[in-house]
Amino acid sequence: MLTLLLALPWPILFTALGLHLHFAQGIEALNLESSADQTVTWTGQFVPAIGAGFSGIALYAFYFIAFRVYCEPGGLAVAHFGWSESSAERLRYQTRRLMIFFLPTAFMLIASITYDPAALAGGLSRLFFIIVMAALAWFFGRILGPREGVLSEFYAANPGNPLAWFRYVWVLLGLTVPAMLAVLAVVGYVYTAAQLGQRMVDTLWLLVALILIHQLVERWLMLTQRSLAFQDALERRRQQRAAREAEEHEAGSDEMEALQFEEPEIDFEALSDDTNKLITAVMALVAVFGLWFIWSDVLPALRILDDFALWYRAVVVDGAETLVPVTLNDLLLGALAIVMIVVAARRLPALLEIVLLMRLNISAGSRYAITKLTQYIIVTVGVVMIFNLLGGNWSEIQWLIAALGVGIGFGLQEIVANFICGLILLFERPIRIGDTVTVGDTDGTVTDIRIRSTTIRNWDRKELLVPNKEFITGRLLNWTLTDPVTRIVIPVGIAYGSDVALAIRLVQEVAEEHERVLDEPAYLVTFDSFGESALIITLRCFIGSMDFWRQTTSELHLAINRKFKEVGIVVAFPQRDVHLNSTSPLEVRVLPPQSEGQVS
Repeated sequence: MLTLLLALPWPILFTALGLHLHFAQGIEALNLESSADQTVTWTGQFVPAIGAGFSGIALYAFYFIAFRVYCEPGGLAVAHFGWSESSAERLRYQTRRLMIFFLPTAFMLIASITYDPAALAGGLSRLFFIIVMAALAWFFGRILGPREGVLSEFYAANPGNPLAWFRYVWVLLGLTVPAMLAVLAVVGYVYTAAQLGQRMVDTLWLLVALILIHQLVERWLMLTQRSLAFQDALERRRQQRAAREAEEHEAGSDEMEALQFEEPEIDFEALSDDTNKLITAVMALVAVFGLWFIWSDVLPALRILDDFALWYRAVVVDGAETLVPVTLNDLLLGALAIVMIVVAARRLPALLEIVLLMRLNISAGSRYAITKLTQYIIVTVGVVMIFNLLGGNWSEIQWLIAALGVGIGFGLQEIVANFICGLILLFERPIRIGDTVTVGDTDGTVTDIRIRSTTIRNWDRKELLVPNKEFITGRLLNWTLTDPVTRIVIPVGIAYGSDVALAIRLVQEVAEEHERVLDEPAYLVTFDSFGESALIITLRCFIGSMDFWRQTTSELHLAINRKFKEVGIVVAFPQRDVHLNSTSPLEVRVLPPQSEGQVS
């Protein structure tokens, strides 16, 4: 915004002068005092022509000044976009030289043509046009030179870039195109050369504007990524500090921290990469439409595509059905629309997720649901648009819909059911990305929810693909749906004859001393039953996260075993009584050990 504001004063002045002079109807140009003391007023076309010249160069002046400010040592190019100071200085110097030649010559050219349109074919206007083309050729030669040009450092640093491959082509085009237009003006095709020259300059400014916009969006994306990554790092560090302060066993704490933070929840590099690709695709699309808008009037040969009718579609016009051709141009637009839909469906969710991270404090599962639904909407709307663009209507595809319905009824019902269940999962959200669930005999974490199936990664890091229908119609256990708190149940069997009250008190001490056992809900220690070989005491306690379930269980086991050993309480093991039949004498034999090599 500051760059634009700094570039406005002179263009505003030129525009104001141009409008004032252009709309002047009676200008008192010369006061001649005669014997009758009369005033002579001149109302010709000269002053409005001067006004047209000022108005015509105002926009070009804005472009030049803004670009010079852009290349200043403290401007956007150097301070924010990382351009080298030497390249920016050379570009600013060449832009200033071009402005010195271009603006006055363009002013005189526009004024002379406005004053006398027939003068376009005359010597003076032709000379002005040739000077403008010569200045452009000099400018392109200086900035596009592969060795000493502005882009020479870029070519050296990026030899594999397509721009570097064709560096000699660019300088050749920059020199030959203005020269060819100047030759056209010399041989008499002045109007054609003027039209092509104007559009060439407009194309140049379009490319410059696209480059600046692309740089701005990339800069915004980089700053946003840094901010989000910094906030995420602060949050993760806060969680690590809280876990470290709550841990007394450093080894166990380090192990769980490594497990918990091995992979970041948000892959900012992947999001930025997808968003960069989306921005590049959008810029390319805008460039195509911009070039079409600039050059379509002077390239009528491209309209020949409308003369090739591929098929016809029925359209109702004023109550009457009329056949309208679907041309080769429509087919090309349809192909372009397909590319746009594919790029948008693949890359737009990344940009949407970045925006959601910036503006809303929502969970990863909610972001995932929104981005997936966005993909579905883009594909659906795109298919309908392409279908309408290529001349499709309901009467032509109703048989296909009917056949598809029969196929769904017989063979595709499971696929459709899984698709509908996938939509229900995204809307109702009984499971989310990152939830710990139990499906059948599999425990694991939800890692992906797709259109047909959901991926669950178990504790062995094996991935199970579960059809979405199983989550809606089957039994699903979600350990972390609304509350991450989970219960641990530890049964302990002590030998008969042990002090049960003492054992219960020791187990209570273990629960009170462990830092992960929650005070609310409170733990409970009960004497549950008389087992076959032991007295069963059970500890039931709660912890705040499923992530520490196995480690906490192991630590509680170790603590209970240690306290029981200290007081002499024996953890029971299975015992069996063997009864021998003593109603008759028992034969007892003592056999000597067998020597090596002897076979019994």
